[in-house]
Amino acid sequence: MTPDRSDPAPPGPAAQPKRRTALLRIGLASAASVGLLVVALPKVAGAPWADIGTALQVPTPTQLGLLAALWAIGLVVHSRVLTAALPGLSVRRALTLNLTGSALSNMLPLGGGLGIGLNYLMVRRWGFTSREFSLYTGLVNGWHVAIKALLPAVALVLLAANDVALRRPMLLAAGAGSGVLLVTVAVAAVAVLTRRGGRVIGVALDRLLLLGHRTVTPTVVDRLEAVRVGAVGLVRSAWRPMTWGVLLYNALQALLLWACMAAVGSPLPAALVLAVFAVERVVTALPITPGGAGVVEVAATAMIVAVGGAPAAAAAGILLYRAFVFGLEIPVGGAWLLGWWLAQRGTHAPLAPAAS
Repeated sequence: MTPDRSDPAPPGPAAQPKRRTALLRIGLASAASVGLLVVALPKVAGAPWADIGTALQVPTPTQLGLLAALWAIGLVVHSRVLTAALPGLSVRRALTLNLTGSALSNMLPLGGGLGIGLNYLMVRRWGFTSREFSLYTGLVNGWHVAIKALLPAVALVLLAANDVALRRPMLLAAGAGSGVLLVTVAVAAVAVLTRRGGRVIGVALDRLLLLGHRTVTPTVVDRLEAVRVGAVGLVRSAWRPMTWGVLLYNALQALLLWACMAAVGSPLPAALVLAVFAVERVVTALPITPGGAGVVEVAATAMIVAVGGAPAAAAAGILLYRAFVFGLEIPVGGAWLLGWWLAQRGTHAPLAPAAS
């Protein structure tokens, strides 16, 4: 008997504490973002908000339009990564996945899960299977995390070659962040792409679940083997376009950062731009606040000021850059999601089967 969806059952008592915990987490993360931006940013920069606001008024409308165009080009380039990871996906639909998923991810702490859930619903509507979506999600995230792990090391080498003095805490943070991400990527690659590695790691995870009095069916070992069968062939055909796409996309993002700093009257050397960009990429990988809001701005501004950057211009340039790569994605992605939802009204396309 099909349950009546028009009259859903009220949430049980067990759901109430979870809902309160989620709301508390969202409230604390949002408060932390606002506090960091309003209080910590001017202190770290060494400039009052009045000076930062004056620096933000320097870019002309033409410059802002060119910056927006550069941001949009980056999105189109990134769509090539998505189409390679999910064969049969069009560029328009890749932009839909990217923008709508980013809009949700940027609004809420740990919003990446909501973005993935929305993208899953979309690709199923378009006829892709759950297994194809799982491979797509794993490959795209894996490639991006690998780049985020390598960027700090490359940036530190360039800064050392240019005789830029760095403080020990900054070096330790960059090394630790890069190391953690590299280990994560390496373990995931071994687990998914090799039979022996998948078996060893799968058995270890299954035992950890048993220690926590939890079991999953099928086991982690069986799931990794099922993923490996499809992942090996997809990686062989997609690794080149995905690698070039991720590299070019990140290069365009770094160029956007340089252009934003130049627009406020404080252009940075290429080595420092890459170093600041590496910090921004690593911090956004940590689910501290939505999209790293507040944390990224403070960390990046502190780095620029530490190497002699103009205080007010440093904060203004970072805020302008984040307005494109973080803030603009929310209204644009929200409008794109609304358009997709309106297009789905009145259509009852069946979902694809759960597995190929």
